[in-house]
Amino acid sequence: MSETTKSEIELRAQAYIAARNDGDLDALVEGIMSGSTTLLDVVKALKDFITSEDDSLREKGVSLLTAIVSRMPPAIMNRHATRTMLEFFLKKLEDTATVIPALNGILKLTVLPAFLASDAEATSKALFEHVKMKAHVQSTRFVVFAIIDSLMAKHRETLKEMGDVFVAGYIALADGEKDPRNLILSFAIVRVILVEFTIDRHVDNLFDITFCYFPITFTPPPDDPYRISAEDLKSSLRSCLAGTPRFGPLAIPLFLEKLSAGSPATKRETMNTMSLCFPVYGARLAQEIGKQVWDSYKIEIQQPIDNETQSLALKATQALVTTLYSNDDPKAPVTGLAPSITDECLKTLREPETSQAKPATLILSALIDTTPAVGRAVLSASITHLMTSFFSSDQATARPAILTALASLCTTVQKLYEQPSSRTYSSEMLLEAYKDQLLGAFTIELKNPPSTGAALSGLHQLVTIDGLFSDEEVGFVVHNLNDLLQFEEMDSETRTAMLNLFLATTKISPKHVEETTLPLLFALLPDRAPQDQGAQIKAARALSTLRTLCVAPVLFETLVIRLLTRLDLSEDRLYSLAILTTLESVLEAKIDAGHVDVPKYAESLVPKLYSLACPPRQVAADVQLLESAAAIITLVTRTLSADRQTALLTAVWNTFVHGTSSALGLPSGVGARPFENGASSEERNLVIMFAAAVIPLRPEVALPVEQPAAFLERLLAWCIVGSADEHQRLATLRLICSVLNKHADGLSVLLLDRLPICWTQYIDNADATLDVRRRAISGWAWITKALIFRNHEQGMVNVERLFSLFTDIEIGWEAAKALGTVGGAPDVLVKKNNAVIRILYAQRFFNAVLPRIVTGAKSASEAFQRTAYLVALTSLIKTMPQVVYKSEMPKLMPLLIRALDLPDMGLKLNVIETLLAAAKDGSTESGLLSERATALVDAMLKLIPTSSSIDTSVRLASLRYLGVLPAIVRYEVLHPQKALVVRELGKCLDDPRRVIRKEAVDAREKWYLYTG
Repeated sequence: MSETTKSEIELRAQAYIAARNDGDLDALVEGIMSGSTTLLDVVKALKDFITSEDDSLREKGVSLLTAIVSRMPPAIMNRHATRTMLEFFLKKLEDTATVIPALNGILKLTVLPAFLASDAEATSKALFEHVKMKAHVQSTRFVVFAIIDSLMAKHRETLKEMGDVFVAGYIALADGEKDPRNLILSFAIVRVILVEFTIDRHVDNLFDITFCYFPITFTPPPDDPYRISAEDLKSSLRSCLAGTPRFGPLAIPLFLEKLSAGSPATKRETMNTMSLCFPVYGARLAQEIGKQVWDSYKIEIQQPIDNETQSLALKATQALVTTLYSNDDPKAPVTGLAPSITDECLKTLREPETSQAKPATLILSALIDTTPAVGRAVLSASITHLMTSFFSSDQATARPAILTALASLCTTVQKLYEQPSSRTYSSEMLLEAYKDQLLGAFTIELKNPPSTGAALSGLHQLVTIDGLFSDEEVGFVVHNLNDLLQFEEMDSETRTAMLNLFLATTKISPKHVEETTLPLLFALLPDRAPQDQGAQIKAARALSTLRTLCVAPVLFETLVIRLLTRLDLSEDRLYSLAILTTLESVLEAKIDAGHVDVPKYAESLVPKLYSLACPPRQVAADVQLLESAAAIITLVTRTLSADRQTALLTAVWNTFVHGTSSALGLPSGVGARPFENGASSEERNLVIMFAAAVIPLRPEVALPVEQPAAFLERLLAWCIVGSADEHQRLATLRLICSVLNKHADGLSVLLLDRLPICWTQYIDNADATLDVRRRAISGWAWITKALIFRNHEQGMVNVERLFSLFTDIEIGWEAAKALGTVGGAPDVLVKKNNAVIRILYAQRFFNAVLPRIVTGAKSASEAFQRTAYLVALTSLIKTMPQVVYKSEMPKLMPLLIRALDLPDMGLKLNVIETLLAAAKDGSTESGLLSERATALVDAMLKLIPTSSSIDTSVRLASLRYLGVLPAIVRYEVLHPQKALVVRELGKCLDDPRRVIRKEAVDAREKWYLYTG
């Protein structure tokens, strides 16, 4: 090394030590990497620092070397450099001033490829000899544990060869550690030592440095950057205590002591840990202390502090018994603790109606879920005992309780064979000898109301055990359910259980429900609407049952045929609506379940619905019926491939656009051209059915028209100046929105040429009527919505035009509300409808318009313009992502309070729901709330009185917000208003609406308890 280079290194080193400038450090590292200097040269240049009598200078010199090593790539740190630096750092462990940077340097070296086994041994010995853990702060101790952890990961065999030296050294190192960050590492290291190292001479010491933490308690500080939870520590400690069977004799007495005298939390943690430990401690120890342990567990099961403690005690019992019998011959008789526990429980079940019967059943169920041999023995004894009691003449009144116990045992058996269990019923046949008795007992009591719930539960478990019941036995169950189905007096819980059992049978063999149950249900559905109340109730119940049962493909096919027949004959609106909503509900369930038979109904169900919807049928005149039928068509269309969607679209297009009634198989002469001049109201209603097939189309499906832009323009004009009513316009605008969203790139003629003309002709035209301008703004909003969702550049251009209308006193409000349509709920623009939705479209839109709205609401020149901006804010705020406006709440709060004076109830509700959402997630700062709390209270009090001018939904929201304020605003802020609020809330207690009274009671209670 030349004198110039040496001088430069010294200068760089001195500069870094003096100012900690990363540029100097980078220069030193680059010199080493380029080969112009070496690490040894840097060490020599630092001689005056690392040998100085000044502690701080020595520390800085070693810290510089550590920083250099940290930045060096492994390729530069060859064997010579690694060994040299390690020897240097290990030597510096003897110096209290340099131990911290030396440890950091050693940690960096341990991960290098050139760090060898001999280095690992030397490092661990130096740590054990020179590092006094109790003299160091947490961060330094953490580095020591991290070094050991790194050595464990890369040089474990070397550490194992060190034998007692390493184990004893680590015990001394870890003894007394208390910091959670360090304990996580320490427990992991101890676990490896216990499992893989020879610990014959150190069992007691290892147990002492481990069990001393049990049960560990830790509450993480708020916003803990290390994210160490109490469960992390508990889990790590448990794994240590379960690390070796040699801990068993030491741990069990202490565990039992914790169980007898510990707090509820201590008992739970003890049982949780024992469940993990027993399989490791082994059968021999379990046999020696099993009875004593069971006596402790039994108390927690029979006299539980809470359900969680009882559950953990049952789990611990399972671990104990499983350990005891894990090595036994499955065919050998079971003796010892398990039969003793079983006899004890069956003795309790001689009186199945007592309070201890449930814990006894839980214990038996836990035993069944241990080993196959124990499970078989316990199940045999339990069922034999319970069935004897069931058929005993003096136990007739106890049958419901007995069936409850039997159902609980059956539930356990069913869970044994649930996926992903490796056990199968066919290989064990646990219930084979008892299934006839069980089936008989459950079906006998099925119609006895006190026993019905337990009988249904037991049958459900039996039916769902794969391979237990034959097809004939499933049919027997369905036959008995059919009898129960005809019971009129049945609570909702029992009816749900019955329907779930029906469903379980359909998954095994649906033919029984199809052949016997469905005819019973369809018999309750007359061809024409029932007239008397009793028949109406039965019909409604039958439809509800069919809605649940007929999801399976074969059953749904029957349902479609039967319901369409009744729909064809029905002349009653409510009856028709009930039938349609039933079909819609079942279809949704089928699609959610991924059934592949749905597309086939495009050829049968869909044409039939179109036929029923066309004039002169009654459905054509009822918008609600049409919308329900349209929802079914949309569901089916969503499941079709692009080719099949194209075929359906062509048929629908020919029918509704060209008037070819045969395309969908409609009767000839049926009027089905909603867009034609002179079309009747019923014909115009068919636009709802037309849109139903268009909205869910895939983007690759093109409209069957040469000029789609011209067609969409025609539809838009029909909405604006045609004779369409509100429902017809909305359906058409949704159609336009969906098509434009998917095909905007191919509709530039419409977007760039025709829409500006539409704007000039219908919107920005003072000569146009107010209704025309309003309808045109609505259409403009839906078109803009389609573009905004796909981040199309023309979308914000359209938004700007809406802002320009805020100066128009006649339609400024309409334009402001239109922004709510643009950025509001997705409506038809959802992925299920194959809409094009770009990521973060909402944030981009709101970030663009929110500042504009806030500024306008504050500083627009005219009062009506400022009000228009308020309307825009309240129209958008409810659907705006909170991440967008959270930081803007100081600016928004005064505007939101002003908006509560707007006359529009929907806008008021938007504001209050926004305030509620902000209060719920804490996005409103307490200081900001304190400033505005009085104004908020005053505003809410104006909205809670009984008045025909205030919507119930607004009153409810206001009451809820009043109830929230005491929890988020300091008492001294609202103390002056407490009496007034309590008095005004009291006036709502006489409101005729129950929901108002309930909210008022809840809010007033919170204000009563609101104290300083």
